[in-house]
Amino acid sequence: MILITGDSFSADYGNGWVNSIDNAVNVSQCGVGEYKILKQLQNRDLSLYTHIIVSHTSPYRIHTAHHPLHANDKMHYACDFMYDDVKDRLPDVTKFFTDYYDLEHAVYMHTKVCEDIDLLTKNFNTIHINHVDWTGLYKFDNQLCFNKIKKSINSCNHYNDANNKLVYNEVMKRINH
Repeated sequence: MILITGDSFSADYGNGWVNSIDNAVNVSQCGVGEYKILKQLQNRDLSLYTHIIVSHTSPYRIHTAHHPLHANDKMHYACDFMYDDVKDRLPDVTKFFTDYYDLEHAVYMHTKVCEDIDLLTKNFNTIHINHVDWTGLYKFDNQLCFNKIKKSINSCNHYNDANNKLVYNEVMKRINH
């Protein structure tokens, strides 16, 4: 059995690359930051899985226990704050991003959580994937980078059918290797 954790790039929309993987448990959630991805892993018995796929996210999400814009949204209820999501909708959070947010601190915290994820998963067959620019961020040993393929907003897992297939094929190469 394969465990899939992560953000919206690996969430179960019903027809994305993750839905082509047989015998998988997917606990990914739309809009979550790296800390919630760590929690997804900590809340599972990792020894039950032959492979673990971790879809990593941007370091520029702000963790929140409650997102007022998505509280009743089945797919996005666990979202963390991201600037484009709150801009013009939550003025107080927007002001935090524009006036107080420290990008260096965000990258530092992202790195620390990635290190925790690496420690937690290092003794398992783990594939780490990212879909955003990962320049200057933590490097995992078995990492696939998909930041250069075209994103298709409003498409399944942010990719069109061809790019969902590309992600699936690359992940399966790592699983079968």
